[in-house]
Amino acid sequence: MALSSPDVAVDLVDPTILPAPVTSASIVPHQTTATLPAPYPQHPVPFAQPMSPAATTMPPPPSVNVNVGVNVNVHPGMPTIQFHAAKHGPGFLARALWFVCIGWWLSFFVILAGYALVATILFLPLGLWCLHRVPQAQTLRGRTREFTTTSRDGALVITEGTIGQVAWYWRLLYLPIGLVLGALWLPIAWLLGLLVLTLPLSIWMIDRAPGVITLQRQ
Repeated sequence: MALSSPDVAVDLVDPTILPAPVTSASIVPHQTTATLPAPYPQHPVPFAQPMSPAATTMPPPPSVNVNVGVNVNVHPGMPTIQFHAAKHGPGFLARALWFVCIGWWLSFFVILAGYALVATILFLPLGLWCLHRVPQAQTLRGRTREFTTTSRDGALVITEGTIGQVAWYWRLLYLPIGLVLGALWLPIAWLLGLLVLTLPLSIWMIDRAPGVITLQRQ
């Protein structure tokens, strides 16, 4: 309804048709859906990997089996190595029984046979062979074995043999003197073996008889 006058015009609006008041409860927040960009692709950065302990350490020394004719690959220029093995032969008890039952008298006959063959000149090598075996005849003492290894073309070559000897020409020059000394040395050593008190000295002298006669190393 409108009231009109010459000076004022007023519009009356029905309050029932007015819009409802705005309240906080009627406000619905605007929801937006935003699509975030995908994260920047992460590429693995190639860092230096730490070396394993096996790669930073020197390779272990090669294992060596003490056998004749064994070849083991090693670094070139490896120094010469020597292995000294124990004396071959039976145990102490067997050697003691041998000496008591056989050795004390067998060694006597080996000494006699050796010098008898040396005296013939013709059988000199056989006589020296017998004199070198007097320690074995008395106590079954074997010769010491020596293992020598050398580096050859990048391989470790192992050979087995007896202990290195004095040069043959020195031994040949010494032989006349050694036969005379041995003729005195061996009888004394054998007689000392008849007494229990001097038996160790007898064995020591018999073991060194080859060295006295021909400079042979046992």
